[in-house]
Amino acid sequence: MEKGLKKGKAEGIIELGLDLGLSENEILDQLQVKLGISLQEAQEYLLDYKNEICMNP
Repeated sequence: MEKGLKKGKAEGIIELGLDLGLSENEILDQLQVKLGISLQEAQEYLLDYKNEICMNP
């Protein structure tokens, strides 16, 4: 899957997870399952998302 497309899908999964009140661990699990990525990659997407939100509230 193309990196930009994967990042967009990751952001959607993270946003939905947060809206539904999922824990970070549950969101990381969903990222791994839905995108077929490692825990480390999932953590990087979540960290990137948090950094973007902090910079652009």
